[in-house]
Amino acid sequence: RVAGYSYTAYPDYIYSGLLAATVYKTLALAGAACAAKASTCTGINKNAAAKFQLTKDTTLKSAKGKKVYIKGGYDYTSADIYFGNEFWTAKSPYTLSGTLADKTTYKTRDKALKHALPTPPVMES
Repeated sequence: RVAGYSYTAYPDYIYSGLLAATVYKTLALAGAACAAKASTCTGINKNAAAKFQLTKDTTLKSAKGKKVYIKGGYDYTSADIYFGNEFWTAKSPYTLSGTLADKTTYKTRDKALKHALPTPPVMES
């Protein structure tokens, strides 16, 4: 996830049209710039380590060893999830709320959802 939008990484291809000649040193910086130009930025090309550029079209071009991050829809920071027979509200950075939530903040969605499962009851014999 980069700066508010979801992206799909597509290795060994890039978009052919650049939005500008500016080169960003990190994917996060390129993502913030792409979000700021949301109406014209279509994705991010990774040309080499620490070399990211914004794109303006969707024409794919083969480029071995490079990668395009294809910009998708806006990535919401809150979602209601039905999981483990409960409704949970997951908010980035993934603090869960619900009747069984422990209010702990997790770094990843997967770790948060593992803690969302209710503890199975202990069976007595």
